[in-house]
Amino acid sequence: MSLNLNIKGNSGCIIDVHNNIVTKTVSNIDNNSRLEAQCRKQSDFEKTKIFRAPNIYDYGIKNKKYFFDMEFIPYKTYDKVFNIADKQYLDNICYKLLSFIKENSYGFKLVSNEIIIEKFELTKNKIHKQHNIDLSYLSKVFYSLNNELHLPSGYCHGDLTFSNMLFDKEDIVLIDFLDTYFDSPIQDIVKLRQDTKYYWSLMMTTDYVDKLKMKQCFSYIDNKLHSEFSKLEYYNLYYIPFQILNLMRVIPYCTNKDNINFLIKNINKLWQH
Repeated sequence: MSLNLNIKGNSGCIIDVHNNIVTKTVSNIDNNSRLEAQCRKQSDFEKTKIFRAPNIYDYGIKNKKYFFDMEFIPYKTYDKVFNIADKQYLDNICYKLLSFIKENSYGFKLVSNEIIIEKFELTKNKIHKQHNIDLSYLSKVFYSLNNELHLPSGYCHGDLTFSNMLFDKEDIVLIDFLDTYFDSPIQDIVKLRQDTKYYWSLMMTTDYVDKLKMKQCFSYIDNKLHSEFSKLEYYNLYYIPFQILNLMRVIPYCTNKDNINFLIKNINKLWQH
């Protein structure tokens, strides 16, 4: 099948699909290093029985802009499969997600709280500058953390939301990997629950979807994930600060005031927990 598309993505990139090859190119050279890191992370991803990622064919600089070519995989987006999903199918997705987190937890490492505090301060200041919103009251959440955090060590996708998954029967493909300030499965956990708890990908879709059905699917998955994650000590200790920081980091990319208010509202719920 030959397909030709040109799509302006939300990540500051241009997506071009030609002769079954996807070319992802930055729209602004300021994003060169970010896309290069994304390419490297996708390239380093090891195919497993759980998930796979599109093969990368080529990469580099063209007209001063970073690009990479990858395999086109004509699978379906989450809304197309959730629309007809039954309990067995959702249970299989839960199993794969939980297995992915488990397999990528290679052990534990001590992480300085300075890394988390620095990211909080940078994000807080960016939000204040862009949206004139003061989140200084959240400081206690991060400054009260132990000097060293006992966190799982291992690979993470970096942006493991359902909008970055493609589905075909039992097969799931991961796309749009993201470099993070430090790699740990807890990063993927908070991203997953960004969707299953807060329905973020559903809020971002512009296509018509059965929102009630989607929310039922997300809630079912969330209950399963939260039940299993709650057995992990690090999840019980650190989920709230990492989720607060995760939701904060989404705000600078928002242009819709309702979406910003939604994020602030749920950040405050976590803060008050």
